[in-house]
Amino acid sequence: PNEIGNIMNSKNKIYSKEEKEEALSLEKDLSISGIRKGKFAILGHPLGMTIRRFKLIPKLSHFVDLIYECKSHNVIFELNLRYHFPIIDELIHELILSGVDWTIGSNSHSSKEMKNLWEKYSFHTNK
Repeated sequence: PNEIGNIMNSKNKIYSKEEKEEALSLEKDLSISGIRKGKFAILGHPLGMTIRRFKLIPKLSHFVDLIYECKSHNVIFELNLRYHFPIIDELIHELILSGVDWTIGSNSHSSKEMKNLWEKYSFHTNK
């Protein structure tokens, strides 16, 4: 809570590729453990912390592993616009192929944030 005592307190640190990959692996392993323990109804912004904190977009295979874990354990997969936008098309394709239940989240904490996110990604069209 409140980012106290975690790795983000060192704001000027430049993380090596190995450190980023280690963080990705840890986040993925923790997500799988939570899914398997049956404590999740929805897996929220999968791998989003690695994306946000380490500026690392995981390979699609990492998401596919989580998608199929969710499917196997009846957990809903959240596609999050704030975190997953760079690979949203590929994720939607995999979600549809897998048949897993999924939802779309924005990670917005206010209507203003939601409006700003909507405008940023230009989801509305004049077509």
